[in-house]
Amino acid sequence: VLQQIHRMAEELCGQLFGSDGEKQCSKIKKLTVVGNTVMCHLFLGQDISGLTGAPFSSSYNGTFRCYGKDLGWQGWETSEIIVLPGIAAHVGADAAAVMGAERLWDSEKIQLAIDIGTNAEILFNDHGRITVCSAAAGPAFEGKGISCGKRAGKGAVNGVRILRSNGNILLDVIAEKTSNEVIPEGICGSGLVDAIAQMLHCGVLQSDGYLLSRREAEERGVSGVLCQRLVDNSGQGQCFVLFDPKADRNMSDGKRITISQEDIRNFQLAKAAVQAGIQLLLTKKKRTLEQVDQVIVAGVFGTFLHPDN
Repeated sequence: VLQQIHRMAEELCGQLFGSDGEKQCSKIKKLTVVGNTVMCHLFLGQDISGLTGAPFSSSYNGTFRCYGKDLGWQGWETSEIIVLPGIAAHVGADAAAVMGAERLWDSEKIQLAIDIGTNAEILFNDHGRITVCSAAAGPAFEGKGISCGKRAGKGAVNGVRILRSNGNILLDVIAEKTSNEVIPEGICGSGLVDAIAQMLHCGVLQSDGYLLSRREAEERGVSGVLCQRLVDNSGQGQCFVLFDPKADRNMSDGKRITISQEDIRNFQLAKAAVQAGIQLLLTKKKRTLEQVDQVIVAGVFGTFLHPDN
């Protein structure tokens, strides 16, 4: 963890100062570090045993200040490093950063701010009074536990649109800066949200998460092109083919990307965990969802999320 962050910091200095970026690291007087509670503990070399079971407890409280020399960072020995405070055991400095970036304490609105990951931190602001919780959402939103899941990076499908009129499927795929086109290799969290919403919209998926078989879809009048994408894979059960290199690109190689019934159930579990956390906060504060003025979804996931879906 320390080596990777050190390397990334040097890369940033290279962008700031040019070719001799590493030599200029000493010009950075202060670094502010945020992350979930476990990552902050690992970064600082703190004992994480208190975070492995209830009642969860941190090894340190409040803001942690040290210098690059304390972490063994060459070139950064005199740089001050400030790790923002965690709020409570599994609501960490990353949640504090969301609170700070959005200035929730300074708002006269009723707001929900959600940082979605394997652990979802949820902040509820009621006119400057903030209550937080965390929910174990699992890794589905990060592409893990999904049959064709992939983290958001080159080749990941991060947007899906299904045209009901002709059954065509339009995919947004993350490409490298030097390339305009890339072959889909898997699907990340934001793409999974889109795919499931679009499958529901076009009728191959029921509102309870049940994926229709080809015969059931045909009986309900679903487009014939979309019916052909419903297959029964050995080992995976019922699946919807989102991308087939042979049929969609006339390619002999490439990976077929499917959404399986189990993928949909894992997605529902993740969504339910986040929703349970939201409902818990609203109940405790005697508020309803209808009273919420604004919902903020944080992080990379929030950046690529399509609100309509």
